[in-house]
Amino acid sequence: DYEEGVFTPTITSGAGSFSSITYDGARSGRYTKVGNLVHFQIRMRTDAISVGTASGAVVINGLPFTSANEQTSCSVYSQDMGGDSPITGQVQNSDTVLVVYYYSGTSYAILNVTDLATGGNGNYMFITGTYTAA
Repeated sequence: DYEEGVFTPTITSGAGSFSSITYDGARSGRYTKVGNLVHFQIRMRTDAISVGTASGAVVINGLPFTSANEQTSCSVYSQDMGGDSPITGQVQNSDTVLVVYYYSGTSYAILNVTDLATGGNGNYMFITGTYTAA
């Protein structure tokens, strides 16, 4: 079984919702699936964010396949963030989302919505990873 395709990732929050979020056009997701192993790349940058009631973790939604019952880490390259910069993410078990993390200097912590830049051309993230599809 071999498949390639595209998907559209979105930034969501652990709780509540953004009033609005726009992307600057640099938003894409690509995947290659071999058997039940999914390799993916995400590239995105926001143009403007209105936080609204969004709070908690920064979550990337829209992975192309539901993950198996395991959490899998991935790499995150970022720039132009409002606060802490993410360096890793974790695909959540039995889901199509990943939670973004940063390194605090002593441990990894969940990137919070308050760490996002709300102005133009911010929050650039390039994410690569591999996970097992259910």
